[in-house]
Amino acid sequence: MYIFRALPGIQTPRIIADMNINTSRALRNRSFTRTFLLLIGLLLATACAAPELNANAAATPTGPSLDVHTTGDGDRIDLNTHISPDRNELTIDVYSERGIGSATFTFAHYFPDHLPDQITLKLHLKGLEQLQITTDDQVIIANIPSSGNGDAVQSAAASNDATQVQSISANNPLWLTITKVDDGDAYYAVDLPSTLFKQDIQNMTLKWVDFYR
Repeated sequence: MYIFRALPGIQTPRIIADMNINTSRALRNRSFTRTFLLLIGLLLATACAAPELNANAAATPTGPSLDVHTTGDGDRIDLNTHISPDRNELTIDVYSERGIGSATFTFAHYFPDHLPDQITLKLHLKGLEQLQITTDDQVIIANIPSSGNGDAVQSAAASNDATQVQSISANNPLWLTITKVDDGDAYYAVDLPSTLFKQDIQNMTLKWVDFYR
């Protein structure tokens, strides 16, 4: 057993009080240090887990889509793809309030290897007095006069020499198969010729006129 005895000239209570104060301060400082280190650890863990953000990073496409630009107010383009093991098909629905407009499609970013095996246009128009399809290599023009029997008159030319447009017939590989569909939602279905896809086109522009004003 140890017996603490006060020595002469030493203020024992004050020494004990000072020791208690210093001990309390040390404990508080130690607690603060632990809390501070814990917060730093949490911040570092959060930073590592958070996804890296880049203001210049382009959004990754979440599905089959295209860069589409239209010129008319109220025009709308809907895209639908059907992918099977041996065939890819793309359907482009065009809605145009004015009946006159154009749209440009860029394929490169979304079909980098090859174009779909089949592209079908669905032009939701009351008439189709002119449809012009321009790709990197070809220009195809189809006219269905409103006063006629509904037969299409078509012509084509190289896109770099559009002045040399020549009439084509149904046996031409650039011929557009156009069908008027009326199943409650009237539209013109246009099957684009596979010859266009073999050229590995990157851009396509559509121009349409329902009726000449």
